[in-house]
Amino acid sequence: IGIQDMGAAGLTSSSVELAALSNLGIEINLDKIPLRDKNMTPDQIMLSESQERMLIILNPKKEALAKKIFKKWDLDFSNIGKITKKEKILLRFKNEIVADIPIFSLVSSKIYKRAYTKERKTYEKKSYPSLRISEIVKKIISSPNKGNKKYIWEQYDHMITRNVLSPMGGNASVIKTNNKYQAIAVTTDCNIFYCDSVPYKGAIQAVCESYRNLISVGAKPLALTNCLNFGNPEKKEIMGEFVKSIKGLSLASDKLKVPIVSGNVSFYNETNNKSIPPTPQIGAVGVVADYRTIISNKSQKVGDALYLIGSTDGHLSCSNYERCFYSFSNIKHSTIPPQVDLFEEIKNAKCISSLINNKLITACHDLSDGGLMIAIIEMCLAGNTSFKFDNISKNHSFLFGEDQSRYIISAKDVNIKKIKLLLNKKEIHYQRIGRIEPINSLLNFPDKSTISINEIEKINNNWINKVS
Repeated sequence: IGIQDMGAAGLTSSSVELAALSNLGIEINLDKIPLRDKNMTPDQIMLSESQERMLIILNPKKEALAKKIFKKWDLDFSNIGKITKKEKILLRFKNEIVADIPIFSLVSSKIYKRAYTKERKTYEKKSYPSLRISEIVKKIISSPNKGNKKYIWEQYDHMITRNVLSPMGGNASVIKTNNKYQAIAVTTDCNIFYCDSVPYKGAIQAVCESYRNLISVGAKPLALTNCLNFGNPEKKEIMGEFVKSIKGLSLASDKLKVPIVSGNVSFYNETNNKSIPPTPQIGAVGVVADYRTIISNKSQKVGDALYLIGSTDGHLSCSNYERCFYSFSNIKHSTIPPQVDLFEEIKNAKCISSLINNKLITACHDLSDGGLMIAIIEMCLAGNTSFKFDNISKNHSFLFGEDQSRYIISAKDVNIKKIKLLLNKKEIHYQRIGRIEPINSLLNFPDKSTISINEIEKINNNWINKVS
């Protein structure tokens, strides 16, 4: 009926929290607790933080069935008490009542209302040097933020039990649950440049990008967790970052209908009185009904047509492109991240899900930092393919702008008509941008500059040499 893991304060916190969340009480017989040391006192038993333990509330009629399961897996178990209608915790030890405490007195919390300030930004339009598209691509993919992270994730066994269906570095990891063809998809995201510039917008974007990661592999988003990392909350400006981030997370979670079910907060992250950027790291999980239908950012085939889904205004402020020319620390007070239209986010996501569920597309990749151009290159690197552009704009704001709620999809020509019918019916903005080519083809950019995928791959892998 209910379950609670045991963490800090052991049985004390788990039993009290479990009862309090249902506005009930709990009685526990400490003599029934499985112990390694029989000389433990009641307070030691209640506060022990021994790991790998769970407190389970069972339907009494199914206790015998539960015991069979525990025995099958060779688990220690014991019926230690019961749930009561009285809102208190009652503890017995050696036939004596050793605690009789109202639940509310244990779960009521102190409320902090720290003073905080809101940072006022003055946006300044920037001018950018005139460079060839190929030069911009080299600058972006050679940075540690966009470099191939294979050097890092190869350090551990990421394929434990062989249930991981998708390789590292994709939109989201897909993992079999061993329940027929069911799988889960998991991802994490946070753009610290957005969050450092405008914490409210950055937090919204972190939720939405995690959401898009799940959508683009064919998963239904279910829940979020977070790891909120900030500096000293006693400083008004840091507390302001925290407040605005929480408001952004709350809004995005509510509108996307993906609840935040867990998380943690880490404060006082600073060195020599300098705080880390506000970092509301988001973790997201979704469910895949049939993992045989999943696609990725590398499942495209040579000859497939590529389409951009979603509207592009060309937002370059606070972008990867902008950081090619300006030090972020010098401009963070005069640059702003892109706006996220949550209605558009939901509408586009539903459409992508329909395309995947109806098996109309071969690959999908969400657009994030680096914009359209970098997303295309990521697909080519992952899928060991190249790409031929259609007659598209050579404007850098179109190619590198980081407008939100966008995806790239690839599809066979035979399905294009059906795809367009669905996109038009849902009033989704789309644009054909080119076709998948064999790996030995050059990338011929709209400004006539060129680069090979092999050269890009070398640059993409060399970032580790710069920081080691």
